Amino acid sequence: MAKKMYKEPVRRRLKREIGAIKRDRLLYIMVIPGVIFFLLFRYVPMYGITIAFRDYNLFRGFSDAPFIGMKIFNRMFNTVAFNRAFVNTIIISLSKLAWGFPAP
Repeated sequence: MAKKMYKEPVRRRLKREIGAIKRDRLLYIMVIPGVIFFLLFRYVPMYGITIAFRDYNLFRGFSDAPFIGMKIFNRMFNTVAFNRAFVNTIIISLSKLAWGFPAP
């Protein structure tokens, strides 16, 4: 036969949980800097990524900026300066690997 479980009233349960939060308030205060750090450096940059795909103008704002897709990136990838910088980066990375790997 199934046993009936006692269900605690909502007010009593809410009062108990609020009491636990008040009791552990210092722990919650210690968590706040980590949450702010996480939001600031994980979620705010996502807004900047969306701006990269729009024709953004500071005076028009973000909502009026039309979506242009990869147009800016295609223009950047097809320049001589990008190709030179990319090749230089590869050369520097490989030389650091060659010189740093044998004798750390």
